[in-house]
Amino acid sequence: MRCPNFVFQDEQSRIKELKDYRGKIIFVHFWASWCVHCQREMPSIQKLYDELKNEEEIVFLLLTAKKDFYDTKRWAGALGYDVPLALLNPSGGRMMIKVPTIPRTLILDRNGIVVLSKTGGTHWAYWLERIRDLSKPSVTIPQRQMSFPADGVRIKVDVTEGKPNSELRLAVVPQKGVKLSA
Repeated sequence: MRCPNFVFQDEQSRIKELKDYRGKIIFVHFWASWCVHCQREMPSIQKLYDELKNEEEIVFLLLTAKKDFYDTKRWAGALGYDVPLALLNPSGGRMMIKVPTIPRTLILDRNGIVVLSKTGGTHWAYWLERIRDLSKPSVTIPQRQMSFPADGVRIKVDVTEGKPNSELRLAVVPQKGVKLSA
């Protein structure tokens, strides 16, 4: 599913929208400095950020609520964290995205599609290569064929991943003498 657009304020007090980052891989993390699970997860997120911060195709957004934003910035700075922090819903109006629990992480592909949704803390080292794979330039995966000889049908699958869209083509090819019906 596509992640809904929402408004936030970056550390330089600029108002941004999630859609401003379309075309990039986005690591969206909802958290608060008072949350024990968030605190435990932060060193892992910082390491992931350190590994990926020079990759132009990957954006980190660590979002917190208005009442906690400045405390969160102080907390993160005091512990030496330099991940980009942002204020969710800076105008104080109704949020366009519901976050039932924190920490909550979404990883979005270039089209804004949620490819990972994780609730609760995790160790992000496991996801490093998977996130890097998402950021690789257009790749064509060679045609893959699967055969089902008992059914007399061969399925051909073509997958092309790239900017701005990915494409999947399926073809059901009847073997000699087999008729297909819908």
